[in-house]
Amino acid sequence: MAYPTFRAFQLPADFAVQDAGAAATPRQPEIEARIEAIWQQEMERRHGKLFNGQLFSITGPDVEAQVAEGRLTGRFVEYRDFLAQLRDPSLFPWLSIRPLAVTGITHTPEGLLFGQRTKSVSQGADQWELVPAGGFSPHAREPSGDGLSLRRQVLEELSEEVNLGPETVASETPLLVLADDESHVHDIFIELALDLSVEDVEAAFARRSHDEYANLAVVPLARLEAFLDEPGRILVPSSRYALTVCGLIAAGGSAPAGNVHDALRYVDSPADWNGPTAASTPDDLLEDLWGEFHASLRFLNACDADMRMLEHRRSARGTLPAAVPPPRTP
Repeated sequence: MAYPTFRAFQLPADFAVQDAGAAATPRQPEIEARIEAIWQQEMERRHGKLFNGQLFSITGPDVEAQVAEGRLTGRFVEYRDFLAQLRDPSLFPWLSIRPLAVTGITHTPEGLLFGQRTKSVSQGADQWELVPAGGFSPHAREPSGDGLSLRRQVLEELSEEVNLGPETVASETPLLVLADDESHVHDIFIELALDLSVEDVEAAFARRSHDEYANLAVVPLARLEAFLDEPGRILVPSSRYALTVCGLIAAGGSAPAGNVHDALRYVDSPADWNGPTAASTPDDLLEDLWGEFHASLRFLNACDADMRMLEHRRSARGTLPAAVPPPRTP
């Protein structure tokens, strides 16, 4: 399966996120008017249940160059601005918002945690994703200095979304940053280890005070492919790609299913991987074909998610002013 808009980069051991502070960016009146028009439409569509908080946006050079230097730098911006850019990508040359989020690849003794997003969220409604997941908030700031804490942010998401406190986490290990060049969203994937039973996780989730997820599932690794292939189930593309890169699901012949370090080496240098061994028996051939069939089903699910997003964007644009033309180069 191909992921043309995704890039993955392994994080160094001393990786850090730094807040560069607010920047004064005067806007043209027509840009502000379009942002406000999109915001008002979204407010009406969701019956006023929309909050204009802050999210952390990457600044500076491309993420690959920054990760190579062991850090990502950015600043906090309004969610309202990002929502406008998401609904109308022609705004990106002016807003240049590249949100940074964290996502947990959360292991329990009985499997991985997945959540199904509610119908009311702005992105990926009804779709499943790795849990927890969310953008950086100002609460992630370190007590001193300009750094943001990966640990504090991912544990805050775990508490809000699943109602599990930091004492339930045995370890956390930052693995990779995933860049989506279409949505401009960047995800830091962190491996979390919980020493809890399915019953403990489900009981905590039932007592949650936030409703970002309608359902939660603990999926054994042996059933992961079957879980993702169930009819009607759609996994958000970033979670699917991260599972592929980390070797937890097969990629239909496009990447090896090994450990995260080998998989990330493949992402950086695909020529280093020689591909699957040729089938030598009818049983081997049948197994390969069966794997390709399931990969095709997963691809169709991903395409369905993309089509839903495109249809939403078309309907959103239909009642708004014309797209703002790109800035002129001097």
